[in-house]
Amino acid sequence: SKHLFNPLHPVRSKWGGLCSILLVFTVLMLPLTLGFSDVLPDELDTIGLVIDFFFMADVLISCNTGYEDTDGVVVMDRKRAFNAYLQGWLIIDTLTAIPFDKAMQLFMGGGSDPSASVGYQETDLSGTRIGKAGKAMKTFKLIRLTRLAKILRIARLARLVAPYVKQFFGDSSQYETLIKLLSPIITVMFLSHYISGITFMLADLESFPDESWMVQLDLVG
Repeated sequence: SKHLFNPLHPVRSKWGGLCSILLVFTVLMLPLTLGFSDVLPDELDTIGLVIDFFFMADVLISCNTGYEDTDGVVVMDRKRAFNAYLQGWLIIDTLTAIPFDKAMQLFMGGGSDPSASVGYQETDLSGTRIGKAGKAMKTFKLIRLTRLAKILRIARLARLVAPYVKQFFGDSSQYETLIKLLSPIITVMFLSHYISGITFMLADLESFPDESWMVQLDLVG
Protein backbone atom coordinates (compact mmCIF):
# COMPACT_ATOMS: atom_id res chain seq x y z
CA SER A 1 0.00 0.00 0.00
CA LYS A 2 1.07 3.58 -0.64
CA HIS A 3 2.20 5.83 2.18
CA LEU A 4 2.78 2.92 4.56
CA PHE A 5 5.96 2.82 6.68
CA ASN A 6 8.20 -0.23 6.45
CA PRO A 7 8.79 -1.54 10.00
CA LEU A 8 12.36 -2.52 9.05
CA HIS A 9 13.32 0.87 7.60
CA PRO A 10 16.25 2.51 9.47
CA VAL A 11 14.25 5.69 10.13
CA ARG A 12 11.45 3.66 11.67
CA SER A 13 14.00 1.86 13.85
CA LYS A 14 15.47 5.18 15.01
CA TRP A 15 11.98 6.42 15.87
CA GLY A 16 11.46 3.28 17.93
CA GLY A 17 14.74 3.95 19.71
CA LEU A 18 13.65 7.51 20.53
CA CYS A 19 10.34 6.21 21.90
CA SER A 20 12.26 3.71 24.06
CA ILE A 21 14.33 6.53 25.61
CA LEU A 22 11.18 8.56 26.30
CA LEU A 23 9.52 5.49 27.81
CA VAL A 24 12.44 4.93 30.20
CA PHE A 25 12.21 8.57 31.28
CA THR A 26 8.44 8.29 31.79
CA VAL A 27 8.65 5.06 33.78
CA LEU A 28 11.31 6.50 36.09
CA MET A 29 9.62 9.87 36.60
CA LEU A 30 6.00 8.71 36.99
CA PRO A 31 6.20 7.93 40.75
CA LEU A 32 7.81 11.33 41.34
CA THR A 33 5.08 13.17 39.45
CA LEU A 34 2.47 11.23 41.41
CA GLY A 35 3.80 11.98 44.87
CA PHE A 36 5.88 15.12 44.56
CA SER A 37 4.37 17.17 41.73
CA ASP A 38 3.84 20.13 44.10
CA VAL A 39 7.59 20.59 44.55
CA LEU A 40 8.80 19.56 41.09
CA PRO A 41 9.70 22.33 38.62
CA ASP A 42 6.96 23.33 36.15
CA GLU A 43 9.36 22.61 33.29
CA LEU A 44 9.15 18.90 34.12
CA ASP A 45 5.39 19.01 33.70
CA THR A 46 5.84 20.67 30.31
CA ILE A 47 8.35 17.99 29.28
CA GLY A 48 5.84 15.32 30.25
CA LEU A 49 3.18 16.93 28.06
CA VAL A 50 5.58 17.09 25.11
CA ILE A 51 6.37 13.39 25.59
CA ASP A 52 2.63 12.63 25.56
CA PHE A 53 2.37 14.36 22.17
CA PHE A 54 5.29 12.23 20.94
CA PHE A 55 3.42 9.09 21.92
CA MET A 56 0.21 10.31 20.31
CA ALA A 57 2.21 10.85 17.12
CA ASP A 58 3.65 7.35 17.52
CA VAL A 59 0.13 5.89 17.62
CA LEU A 60 -0.65 7.57 14.30
CA ILE A 61 2.64 6.34 12.83
CA SER A 62 2.02 2.80 14.09
CA CYS A 63 -1.43 2.85 12.45
CA ASN A 64 0.37 3.47 9.16
CA THR A 65 3.19 0.97 9.55
CA GLY A 66 3.43 -2.54 8.16
CA TYR A 67 4.30 -5.50 10.35
CA GLU A 68 6.18 -8.77 10.36
CA ASP A 69 4.04 -11.90 10.47
CA THR A 70 4.93 -15.09 12.34
CA ASP A 71 7.05 -16.24 9.38
CA GLY A 72 9.13 -13.05 9.42
CA VAL A 73 7.50 -11.74 6.23
CA VAL A 74 6.85 -7.99 6.15
CA VAL A 75 3.17 -7.31 5.42
CA MET A 76 2.58 -3.95 3.72
CA ASP A 77 -1.17 -4.15 3.31
CA ARG A 78 -2.82 -1.21 5.12
CA LYS A 79 -5.98 -3.01 6.19
CA ARG A 80 -4.15 -6.09 7.49
CA ALA A 81 -1.53 -3.94 9.22
CA PHE A 82 -4.16 -1.83 10.98
CA ASN A 83 -6.16 -4.89 12.04
CA ALA A 84 -3.00 -6.46 13.47
CA TYR A 85 -2.25 -3.29 15.45
CA LEU A 86 -5.89 -3.03 16.58
CA GLN A 87 -5.85 -6.61 17.89
CA GLY A 88 -2.51 -6.01 19.57
CA TRP A 89 -1.40 -2.71 21.11
CA LEU A 90 -3.60 0.05 19.68
CA ILE A 91 -5.91 0.38 22.70
CA ILE A 92 -3.09 0.27 25.27
CA ASP A 93 -0.90 2.67 23.27
CA THR A 94 -3.80 5.12 22.91
CA LEU A 95 -4.76 4.99 26.61
CA THR A 96 -1.17 5.61 27.70
CA ALA A 97 -0.63 8.44 25.20
CA ILE A 98 -3.59 10.63 26.16
CA PRO A 99 -2.82 13.03 29.08
CA PHE A 100 -6.10 12.45 30.92
CA ASP A 101 -5.01 14.50 33.94
CA LYS A 102 -4.33 17.59 31.81
CA ALA A 103 -7.60 17.16 29.93
CA MET A 104 -9.58 16.90 33.16
CA GLN A 105 -7.85 19.97 34.60
CA LEU A 106 -8.74 21.99 31.52
CA PHE A 107 -12.30 20.67 31.60
CA MET A 108 -12.65 21.79 35.22
CA GLY A 109 -11.36 25.22 34.26
CA GLY A 110 -8.44 25.33 36.65
CA GLY A 111 -5.54 24.80 34.28
CA SER A 112 -2.45 24.15 36.37
CA ASP A 113 -3.78 26.17 39.31
CA PRO A 114 -6.44 24.30 41.32
CA SER A 115 -7.55 27.37 43.20
CA ALA A 116 -8.31 29.18 39.96
CA SER A 117 -11.30 26.92 39.30
CA VAL A 118 -13.08 28.29 42.35
CA GLY A 119 -11.87 31.88 42.13
CA TYR A 120 -9.77 31.65 45.26
CA GLN A 121 -8.67 34.92 46.89
CA GLU A 122 -6.35 35.21 49.86
CA THR A 123 -8.18 38.29 51.14
CA ASP A 124 -11.47 36.40 51.50
CA LEU A 125 -11.85 35.78 55.25
CA SER A 126 -15.29 34.15 55.15
CA GLY A 127 -13.76 30.71 54.76
CA THR A 128 -16.16 29.75 51.97
CA ARG A 129 -13.79 30.28 49.10
CA ILE A 130 -10.89 28.93 51.11
CA GLY A 131 -12.86 25.76 51.79
CA LYS A 132 -13.75 25.42 48.13
CA ALA A 133 -10.13 25.95 47.15
CA GLY A 134 -9.10 23.19 49.55
CA LYS A 135 -11.61 20.79 48.01
CA ALA A 136 -10.45 21.76 44.53
CA MET A 137 -6.85 21.11 45.53
CA LYS A 138 -7.76 17.64 46.80
CA THR A 139 -9.72 16.93 43.61
CA PHE A 140 -6.75 17.91 41.48
CA LYS A 141 -4.51 15.65 43.51
CA LEU A 142 -6.94 12.78 42.93
CA ILE A 143 -6.74 13.52 39.21
CA ARG A 144 -3.09 12.52 39.42
CA LEU A 145 -4.29 8.94 39.79
CA THR A 146 -5.20 8.97 36.10
CA ARG A 147 -1.46 9.08 35.45
CA LEU A 148 -1.25 5.51 36.71
CA ALA A 149 -2.51 4.45 33.29
CA LYS A 150 0.95 5.32 32.04
CA ILE A 151 2.28 2.29 33.95
CA LEU A 152 1.06 0.31 30.95
CA ARG A 153 3.90 1.95 29.04
CA ILE A 154 6.20 -0.54 30.74
CA ALA A 155 4.77 -3.30 28.54
CA ARG A 156 5.36 -1.05 25.56
CA LEU A 157 8.94 -0.44 26.67
CA ALA A 158 9.60 -4.19 26.89
CA ARG A 159 8.15 -4.60 23.42
CA LEU A 160 10.40 -1.92 21.92
CA VAL A 161 13.60 -2.85 23.77
CA ALA A 162 13.40 -6.62 23.28
CA PRO A 163 14.58 -6.60 19.61
CA TYR A 164 17.63 -4.46 20.49
CA VAL A 165 18.56 -6.73 23.40
CA LYS A 166 18.17 -9.85 21.28
CA GLN A 167 20.25 -8.27 18.52
CA PHE A 168 22.99 -7.38 21.00
CA PHE A 169 23.21 -10.84 22.56
CA GLY A 170 22.43 -12.84 19.44
CA ASP A 171 22.15 -16.21 21.20
CA SER A 172 18.61 -16.55 22.55
CA SER A 173 19.85 -18.69 25.46
CA GLN A 174 22.04 -15.81 26.69
CA TYR A 175 19.08 -13.46 26.38
CA GLU A 176 16.82 -15.76 28.38
CA THR A 177 19.49 -16.23 31.07
CA LEU A 178 19.91 -12.45 31.40
CA ILE A 179 16.16 -11.95 31.76
CA LYS A 180 15.93 -14.62 34.47
CA LEU A 181 18.77 -13.00 36.42
CA LEU A 182 17.62 -9.40 36.14
CA SER A 183 13.84 -9.81 36.38
CA PRO A 184 13.67 -10.26 40.21
CA ILE A 185 16.05 -7.34 40.82
CA ILE A 186 14.22 -5.00 38.42
CA THR A 187 10.84 -6.06 39.83
CA VAL A 188 11.85 -5.24 43.43
CA MET A 189 13.34 -1.89 42.42
CA PHE A 190 10.30 -1.06 40.32
CA LEU A 191 7.79 -1.92 43.07
CA SER A 192 9.76 0.01 45.70
CA HIS A 193 9.95 3.06 43.45
CA TYR A 194 6.23 3.06 42.65
CA ILE A 195 4.94 2.12 46.10
CA SER A 196 6.91 5.00 47.63
CA GLY A 197 5.48 7.53 45.19
CA ILE A 198 1.90 6.27 45.49
CA THR A 199 1.89 6.02 49.30
CA PHE A 200 3.35 9.53 49.56
CA MET A 201 0.57 10.83 47.30
CA LEU A 202 -2.14 9.07 49.34
CA ALA A 203 -0.71 10.50 52.58
CA ASP A 204 -0.64 13.94 50.96
CA LEU A 205 -4.35 13.61 50.15
CA GLU A 206 -5.01 13.10 53.89
CA SER A 207 -2.72 16.02 54.85
CA PHE A 208 -0.09 13.64 56.22
CA PRO A 209 -1.69 12.06 59.30
CA ASP A 210 0.55 11.63 62.37
CA GLU A 211 0.68 7.84 61.96
CA SER A 212 2.00 8.02 58.38
CA TRP A 213 5.58 6.90 57.82
CA MET A 214 6.43 10.31 56.32
CA VAL A 215 5.64 12.01 59.61
CA GLN A 216 7.20 9.25 61.68
CA LEU A 217 10.47 9.66 59.78
CA ASP A 218 10.19 13.44 59.97
CA LEU A 219 10.17 13.78 56.17
CA VAL A 220 7.45 16.42 56.16
CA GLY A 221 6.88 19.45 58.31
